[in-house]
Amino acid sequence: MLERAHRLRRRKDFDSVYKSGKTLNTALFRIKTSSNTVGVVRFGVVMPNKLIKGAVQRNRKKRQVRTVLEHLVPLINGEYDIIVLGQTACVDATYNDIQEDIETGLSKIGFLQ
Repeated sequence: MLERAHRLRRRKDFDSVYKSGKTLNTALFRIKTSSNTVGVVRFGVVMPNKLIKGAVQRNRKKRQVRTVLEHLVPLINGEYDIIVLGQTACVDATYNDIQEDIETGLSKIGFLQ
């Protein structure tokens, strides 16, 4: 589980990333990024209700994404807020597909070494 310090929790934090952040579309996700002044990298995971109707399946996908992000936290240098927003293709994706897609997306942005 992501540590509390590495999670976006407040609505205003999400709004600031949505308004001023840059966007990268991958096969499974839309990744929005913005710099912050907190001193650590923070993540938010969004799986829309329209995308996955059942709460159990939606929360399972969010847990899978958070687990991937938890392993990537030490590799990201800098102070960023990152929102990972699920797209239609992520519904049927496996854990390995999710991991590969997020790592590729963050590498394209330049966050991973």
